[in-house]
Amino acid sequence: MAVYPVAIENEPAASLRARAEIALERVRRRLLEEDHPDGHWCAKPAWNHTVTAEYVFLTHMFDPVDATKQSKCVAFMKRSRLT
Repeated sequence: MAVYPVAIENEPAASLRARAEIALERVRRRLLEEDHPDGHWCAKPAWNHTVTAEYVFLTHMFDPVDATKQSKCVAFMKRSRLT
């Protein structure tokens, strides 16, 4: 897999590439640690708020808006946002 790191001022591209490769290797090892013998992974789920926001947006575009669901989505995003 090709890695194209963003240039950091006064840092040679070779150094950035080496740091990116080290980071990728750390991620690969961590994922393999979570791999069970039968091939499944089990970890705490993470939720990307983009999915919830897209749902709210798309219901306004294509479906009748369910005010209860929309309120729950907004409350969820406010409760769980990073501060």
